Order: sequence, then structure tokens, then C-alpha cells
Amino acid sequence: MRSIPAILLLLSICTILRAQSKVSATAPLVYQPQGYVLESLGGAGFSNTVQSAVFNLSNSNPALLTDSQGISAGFSLHYETDIPENWIADLHHTRENSLIPQSAGLVIPVKPVVIGFGFHQKFRSRMDYGWIMGAVIDPSSPSGYADTDPFRLLAETSVFQFGCLAAYEMQGILADSDRLSLGIGLYAGMLSYKRSFDMLSDELSDAYAYWIMDKHVVEPGLSAGFRYHHGVLSWGCFYESGFRYRFHHEDYSDIYYEGRTPDKLHAGYSVNLSPRLEMNNQYTVVFWKNSTSRLDADINHLDYSMNLICHLYHSVSVSSGILHTDKPYHDSTFNSMLTANYLTFGIVLIKGPLTLDLVAADSRWLSEDWRKQTVFRAGACFLYR
Repeated sequence: MRSIPAILLLLSICTILRAQSKVSATAPLVYQPQGYVLESLGGAGFSNTVQSAVFNLSNSNPALLTDSQGISAGFSLHYETDIPENWIADLHHTRENSLIPQSAGLVIPVKPVVIGFGFHQKFRSRMDYGWIMGAVIDPSSPSGYADTDPFRLLAETSVFQFGCLAAYEMQGILADSDRLSLGIGLYAGMLSYKRSFDMLSDELSDAYAYWIMDKHVVEPGLSAGFRYHHGVLSWGCFYESGFRYRFHHEDYSDIYYEGRTPDKLHAGYSVNLSPRLEMNNQYTVVFWKNSTSRLDADINHLDYSMNLICHLYHSVSVSSGILHTDKPYHDSTFNSMLTANYLTFGIVLIKGPLTLDLVAADSRWLSEDWRKQTVFRAGACFLYR
């Protein structure tokens, strides 16, 4: 497995030294399962099929737009702790916690439809390849190389998703009091790829070190879904396509980056067990097979979550639940390291037109070593009637 980072390091070194020989190769960028953000996390748990906050609308069932009671807007901030050991060959993944909002949304009712606009961070990963002893290849040097010295490569990849959604609600389909909502969403994506190469020697670092950032628009995606509500039961389903990206190396046309985020099929239901207690279950098929990974033979997987929501007062709700997620491979070595079970604890506070949404998700107790972490999300929504 150490050949994988070695190949990538070699390609990066060739990039900086402007080698004259041509190489034909591809390299995916969006592949670490830890880099995929818990997109639909909120104060009501992990849910995006039958209910969701305004700030999560760009990664939720578009049919949920009809829940809006007026013009509303919201945003969320995300923080997660570091995972000490989390990838093969001693490589290290972290998710840089920045002040950029994790997600934001705007909903505008335009009768008879409701439209929405939103964005969220779909993927974010910073890979540290560590210090490695190697030779700096320099075709202009008589010896064929400049020097040997420890070098270090850092690579940071992020994918932002921007969406425009629309939904329409119909009533009295099967019963007088039922409601059926239909929704569709169109999305664009932006992939940002930063990489830096440094050497331990100050002299060599001055000659060969670099820092480059590329931004590329990825192919558009779409989502479509429905939500049906009758009595104490709501259930829904929606499909969202992944993003495909392909772009050439900035210096070598024979080297290009190619990959795809997985498609997803979501289904879930919510039932009121009592006037104050609600249960929400969701199931998501993640089509890892149609994504591009550094490790071949990905296997599709069923993620699932269950949440209990207690409405203490008209303006206060608390929730607790569990989310199971994984990225299985045919190689059992990785299967034993990438399973994650998050315990979630959330609270939703409503004060007039303002809603505050707080949640924590912890996977340290029930997950494998490469997925042990704690995630925090804070969001706010404002409703203008």
C-alpha cells in the first residue's frame, strides 16, 4: 500500500521540477471516507428525508421546502476533533476547521411553489504525507539529480455544493387530511485542490519548494424526492447524484485528476409516538461503486440512523440518536478500520422568529480507530412571515 503515496509524491516532484518527459497517469482526489462531512447533522439528529433545518436544505430532500411558513434563512458552523491515526502507510488526514460556514440556505415561497437556494461543504480533507528521504531529480544536472534531502508533501481537497431547489405540495391525495410534497434540486460543485512541497534544507527549499491552489467547477448534479404526511406518520424518499470531476495537471496534459462522489438513495420515516415524543429513522444506500477511489473494488453500503426527539415545551426540543456509517472494501484490512457509529445529542431552541440549533456527535465509544472523533455543529435560522 505504500506504493500509492509514493506514486503521488513522485508525480508531485515531477510537477515542481518541470521534467521534460511525459507521464500518463490519473489520480483521484476525493477518496478518504473521513473527509465526507456529516452533512445532515442537526439539533433533531441526523435526518434529511422527512425533516431538516433550513441551513441543511442543499443536502436534504428537496420536497421538504414546503415546510417553510415564510421567507427563511439560516447557516451553520462545523467543528470536529482530530483523529490521531486514520489512513494507510502512516499518512494522516485532518479536516481543517475554518470560519467558512458548513452550510447555508434561503427559502422563498412563491405560490404555488416554494424555491430555495443553499450551499454546503460536501468534502474536506488535508493529507499529510510526512517527511520522506528522497532524491531531487534535475535533468539539467550532470549527475541527473540535484541532491538528496527529506521532503514533505501536504495536499488539501475540498468540494462545495451549491443548489437551487423547488417544491410543490398537494393535499387530499388519499385522504382528506394528507399532504404530498414533490421536490427537485439542481446543483453545481466547486472543487478546490491545494498542495505544497517543502524540503528540510533551506537551500533546496528555496530552489524547489512550492504552494499551488487549483479551483475547478465539477459536473452538475441533481436530486428528486417526495414526502408524504398523514396523521402521525410521515415518510419520504429522495435520490441525489454525485459529482464527477476531471481536469488536467497544470503543467502536464498527460496527467489528470479524475473522480466522482457517490450517488445516494435516501428513505426514511417519522412517527409521533405521543404528543411530546417523536421517532425518526433513516436509511441511505451509498453507491460507493460508482465513485472513484484509490483502492479498487469499493462496495456499496447501507448507512442508517435512528433518533428520538422530545418536545419539552413549545420552544424547546431535545434529541438523541445513533448514526452508523462505513465504507467497506473487499480487503478486510480496511473494513476493520473504517466503521463508525456516532451517538448524537441535540437541542433546538425557538425564540420568536429565531431558531438555534446545537448538536454534538461522538464516535469514540463504538467506532474503529480510523473513525474515532467528536463533531460539533451550531446553526441558526430566521423566519420572516
